[in-house]
Amino acid sequence: QPRRFMTIGLDVTGATAPTVATMAITNDALDPSMQYYGFHCTLMGPRCDTLGIDKMKKLSLVSLKAALIRHFALHQQLPDALLVIRSGVSTGQISAVTTKELNGMRRAIYEIQNDAQFMRQFETNNTATKPGKGKGKGGGGGGGKSGAPQSWNPKIFAVMINKNIPERVYEYQQPGGGGVHYSLPQNPIILQQGIVSKTAWDCILHVGGGTNAKKPSPTKLTVLSFPNVNKKECANLIQYLHSLHYGYGFAVPFQMGPTSLPSPLLYAQHYANWLLEMITSDDVDVKTIKPHTRLLSRPQLVLL
Repeated sequence: QPRRFMTIGLDVTGATAPTVATMAITNDALDPSMQYYGFHCTLMGPRCDTLGIDKMKKLSLVSLKAALIRHFALHQQLPDALLVIRSGVSTGQISAVTTKELNGMRRAIYEIQNDAQFMRQFETNNTATKPGKGKGKGGGGGGGKSGAPQSWNPKIFAVMINKNIPERVYEYQQPGGGGVHYSLPQNPIILQQGIVSKTAWDCILHVGGGTNAKKPSPTKLTVLSFPNVNKKECANLIQYLHSLHYGYGFAVPFQMGPTSLPSPLLYAQHYANWLLEMITSDDVDVKTIKPHTRLLSRPQLVLL
């Protein structure tokens, strides 16, 4: 149910100065309409693949506040969970993502929880009661265990998806030579043959799509944070990630099949590259590249 969670795509783009970190948050990822998306970005130094705790906290604080306002207006409750999808980092940077970026987001959530003036706007007939007297299930604005909006404490599910992987998938060589061939599966599958990595819970995904139909483009899914570890929830996560490959609005009606990455990541990459293209040698101040706040379909620049 889209009302129970928000999906966040985070990507860092740019090998030269400046590097752009973009966060795309959707309140209904199953609908490719742009009205459910919000984009925020920030500028960093050259070759910065990950965000520090303070930068991640400030970026998440602005993005989550805007997303919560949209979510409450659309679903009349706050989300119970956040799904963070990260791309653009290697396997060796998993520790930086978990210790810096995820902790920075948790600090932003903690600050939002203690911002009584901001949380007051989410009070409803069910939540405007004394703590412990609320109705409803879940920890969202529909009334959690305490029934007060200040008790909003979402679960954080975090995954990392990489396109450039060293594993050779579906590759075979005919006896007697003849070069390398690929045996493409007909349906989306999960490939798990033994342990892919000794340091993380990961697997190889093949969803399909891409511009080269003769050569597959599998991705590696690495689970960074998963509060509920059970078979049913894992299956739901994979199915949901598969559906996100059909949520990129610019690729409709998907003549070449699904996209290579989930839609929140593609939106984040798209607007990060767009902002990089807007920066010219004549720009001497960040204010000259800052979009107007009323342009909701453009990434809003967060100054750190």
